[in-house]
Amino acid sequence: MLEHLTTIPLTRPLLQFDIANVVALAIREGDYHITKLLLQKCRRVPWYIDRDEVHNLIECNNHHMLKLLVEYNRLSTSRDTFERSPIHVAASKGYLECIKILLAVGYTPLEVYYYNEVTISTPIYEAKIHRQLEVLKIFMAHPSIGEEKQKIKQYLAEFSYV
Repeated sequence: MLEHLTTIPLTRPLLQFDIANVVALAIREGDYHITKLLLQKCRRVPWYIDRDEVHNLIECNNHHMLKLLVEYNRLSTSRDTFERSPIHVAASKGYLECIKILLAVGYTPLEVYYYNEVTISTPIYEAKIHRQLEVLKIFMAHPSIGEEKQKIKQYLAEFSYV
């Protein structure tokens, strides 16, 4: 379906809304090459991928497409409908490559997830309750951790006795 998309003659300039929708369709279809081609052709147009698309990439552990969005500076920093940032989702699922990409672009293991203005969790806590040991090890090496390092060591020690 998307193969002919780039050969269609345009009768008017593409709007930001059009571009975001077309790229989102390519992402949902999982078509890396079409997505990359669209991102290359639309470099100068200011738009970002919808927050739910980013979370869908994380949910599917599609780190290749996530890396592509980062490469073209199209990754939004918004939260999903439950107010979780992408790193919360990746931490709970144990998607190490997605976590590494998100940490590299500025997300931290200390981001707080609020719901109705009440603190619910951090990516560290998400990794703990979902028993994602490798995620906790990655977080422990992150420079933003500071005082939380002891807490992560405690979590890892708890898991080694279970």
